[in-house]
Amino acid sequence: MIAYGFSVQGKSHIEKNIPCQDAGRAERLEAGAYMGIVADGVGSAAYAEIGSKMAVDSLFTYCNAHISPAMLPSEMEEVLRKGYQYAMDDTEAYAKEKGIRTDAYDTTLSAVIFDEGTVVYAHAGDGGIIVRCKDGQIEAVTSRQKGADGVSVRPLRAGDSSWEFGMKKDVAAVLLLTDGMLDGVVMPMLINLPSDWPVTRQDMKKAQVYVTAAEFFMNPEVVYLNRSIRDPDEYMGYFIDGNLSKKDQDKFLKYIQMGYERLLGTKQAADLCRRIRTYCYMVWAVSNIADDKSVVCLIDEGAEVIPKTVSYYEEPDWKALMDNYQTFLYGQTIRKEHTPDTLEKRKKREIFSWEKLQKSWKKRFTNKADRIFFYGKK
Repeated sequence: MIAYGFSVQGKSHIEKNIPCQDAGRAERLEAGAYMGIVADGVGSAAYAEIGSKMAVDSLFTYCNAHISPAMLPSEMEEVLRKGYQYAMDDTEAYAKEKGIRTDAYDTTLSAVIFDEGTVVYAHAGDGGIIVRCKDGQIEAVTSRQKGADGVSVRPLRAGDSSWEFGMKKDVAAVLLLTDGMLDGVVMPMLINLPSDWPVTRQDMKKAQVYVTAAEFFMNPEVVYLNRSIRDPDEYMGYFIDGNLSKKDQDKFLKYIQMGYERLLGTKQAADLCRRIRTYCYMVWAVSNIADDKSVVCLIDEGAEVIPKTVSYYEEPDWKALMDNYQTFLYGQTIRKEHTPDTLEKRKKREIFSWEKLQKSWKKRFTNKADRIFFYGKK
């Protein structure tokens, strides 16, 4: 099993001298199963960084003590339920001891137990859990838990009536993300805009996963079994940190193509990566996330994954999607037909330029409200 996890202080937090409010763990339990956890301290909470770390550590401690070998998935789910209650009670007791309101430690909390192809999961908040199944399907198994206003988050403190629990079988890898990486990279706003117009923000359905990003994190051939990468942990941590350049874009394209070659074949991989290169959205997106970033991933590297058809891995037409987004914001005329072939069919195909991309896309977000809405920050 490959298990990795990173929590990186966001650029906006560095500028404001705010500590990283995310926390995470990716470890093997004494019973043999693996556990992944991420938490994101709510920005408005005075001690968010303490609340997130306490929730992660309390939940891991409880599950490590109560999960036993050969335990059924349904029994593991019950342990997770009790573990969530334990983590919440532990935080409340700590707050009471300090004489501080409990909401000062508010945090989200997402967790999985991965054992022999089965993922048992629990979730509270606006992060997310993504699975890569053995049949090649990549999907989200949790939903973003927002308040009635569609902006605020329902934290762990919201209680068991808000928490999500479940299980998924025949899984090859599972990915846990806090909202910065989820909204900006793996399930971005642009690919989750509805097809029917007019629409309000409350009508938005955010369930589609950006396959290129998911494959980068969860396909072991891309990074962790890639022999051209000397230290996979060092590379992954550097990439998530987000201080990326044109050289890093070239490396990303090289590695994702190598992963697709093992999955789909040389020709198909080359064709897919030519389209990725046009905008190289993932590198741009990771570079522009200002919020804290947490990624935890568990990969069964021995699992055989049956590839989907090549069209499943096609890169979105990012320019067409941005046009749709502009329509959503400002009521501009919408282009009705946008297919992955649109860019290829153009006689004058746009040649990628890192500087040109940065300059043109930044112009799209002319005010702070637009930027916040696009990136999904609290």
